[in-house]
Amino acid sequence: MSSKHSKYERRIRSAKLKARSELGDSPHSWYSCKYADNFNLSLSTVRDCCPRIDACKVAYEQFVAEYEHPYQPVVIHNAQTDWKAGENWTLKLLDKKYHNERFKCGEDDKGCPHSRRKKLLNDYMICRYFKEDLFSLGGEKTRPPYR
Repeated sequence: MSSKHSKYERRIRSAKLKARSELGDSPHSWYSCKYADNFNLSLSTVRDCCPRIDACKVAYEQFVAEYEHPYQPVVIHNAQTDWKAGENWTLKLLDKKYHNERFKCGEDDKGCPHSRRKKLLNDYMICRYFKEDLFSLGGEKTRPPYR
């Protein structure tokens, strides 16, 4: 086994242990719950009944009238075409910039939030349909972490 391969395997084991410490450090314990056996990503298993719109073709007023006011769920396509992320988030650039970075979304086993850096924040834009800051209505104490 090459040192690069073993380093890769160690990183995977370390990430799995941090994510699911109850499964232990044994390489076989991760498979004991058979999560991978039941993980079907095929679209044939999903019933898709949600309407879809193209953000380039649907005006804000039309979106509000047809989807927001009647509380109609909708999948929005092409809302991110002008994001910097489209140019900056290629696999090659992300690997070059963040190949040694660790990250985890959510909380650790004790319920403590992870510190997050906002290195990619400037590449993200809020969709024009959702400019209102609804979290501000609840006050700063109940507001989730943001910018």
